[in-house]
Amino acid sequence: MVQQAAEVSLFKLLREGLAQGLTLTQILTEAIEQGTTLDALLAEALLQGVSLADILAIQELSELAAPADLIYSHLVTGAASHDMAIDAVAADAVFRYTCPVDRIAELHRLNLWGVDNNKIVPNGFFSIAALGAGDGMLIRLVDTDDSVLFDLTNGEELLHHAHLGMLAGVDVEVDSTANLSCWIVRWTFSAGAGGPILLSAGQHLEITIRADLSDFEEFEAMAQGRLRDV
Repeated sequence: MVQQAAEVSLFKLLREGLAQGLTLTQILTEAIEQGTTLDALLAEALLQGVSLADILAIQELSELAAPADLIYSHLVTGAASHDMAIDAVAADAVFRYTCPVDRIAELHRLNLWGVDNNKIVPNGFFSIAALGAGDGMLIRLVDTDDSVLFDLTNGEELLHHAHLGMLAGVDVEVDSTANLSCWIVRWTFSAGAGGPILLSAGQHLEITIRADLSDFEEFEAMAQGRLRDV
C-alpha cells in the first residue's frame, strides 16, 4: 500500500504539472520535495495500471544528473596544471581527479587526447619512440593516504600506445600525416567490466607520467561521470 504521507495520484501530478508547462523531471522533483517518495509514486503508478516500460522511463529520468553533479574534469597536478606534455624524467608528474568532500564520484569514462607535429611511430608511444622500462605511464586508483587501491593496468607500465588496450571498453582514434598527428582514447568503465568506478571523498583517479613527453604539442586527460550524495 502507498503510505499516507505519499498518498497522491500520479496522474493528478502529471496533469497539473503539464498544465503549468513543467517537464516530467520537474514534476517528479517537486513531488519528492513535498515528501512523496519515488517508490510511492511508482507504487501508485502500478495501481493505476501504468506499464512497466513507462515506470522505468520515469525512474531513468529521476536518475538524470543536475549540471552541478556532472563530472567533466581534467586530471591535474597539485599546481592545477592539466598539461601532460612535459618532461618528467627527473621527477614523476602526477595528475589526478579527486572526489570532493561529502560526495561519491561515479566515474564512467576516462578520455585522453594529444596532438603532435610528427607522424605516429609504429610500435611507439604515439609520435615518439616506445617508453623505456621504468618510464612507462601508470593509471591507478589511489586512497587518501596515497596508497594504491587498484592498478587499472594490473601492474604493467604503458610503454607503447598499444598498451592502452589493456583497459576494457577502449576506443582509440588516430589521425596521422607526415607532419601532424592527433589521437583520442576513450576508456569506458562499463558494467560488464566492473564499472562504473566509485571514489569516496579524497580518493583519486591518478595518471603518473615518468618519461619525457615534451615533444607532444598537447597531451591531456579528462574524467567523466557524476557526483552522488554520501
